[in-house]
Amino acid sequence: FVCLFLIAIFLCGCGGSSASISSTFPFAGTWNGTWVNVNDSTDAGTSVWRINEIGVVDGHDFDPGRSTTFHVVGNISASGTLTSNSTPIGGSPSTLDGPFSITAQNQISGILAWGVTPVLSYQYTFTRS
Repeated sequence: FVCLFLIAIFLCGCGGSSASISSTFPFAGTWNGTWVNVNDSTDAGTSVWRINEIGVVDGHDFDPGRSTTFHVVGNISASGTLTSNSTPIGGSPSTLDGPFSITAQNQISGILAWGVTPVLSYQYTFTRS
């Protein structure tokens, strides 16, 4: 009887923990969006990022002006702080960091610093797919 009771408690605890993590992480999902250089509106493109239930980011930024795709990988905290690297296909990585927030329209938006020389700032805005 004691063994069955302990097994039942263990199974209930296991099932509940994974659901609570994924349902409470505000940035989890697939996001489609745009980015634009805050000082040069001709430097703009699109993005598709996937963020898992613990904040791991894996996505791509598309730069039509340079015909280049950048692979973005990193982490975003539950409060919205992104730390990542953006790497052009066949190139070297640069940091892409900054804060995101959830807007009233249920989008995520933020100004990120791209760690090239000189550092450039980009406005990112995403809508969940």
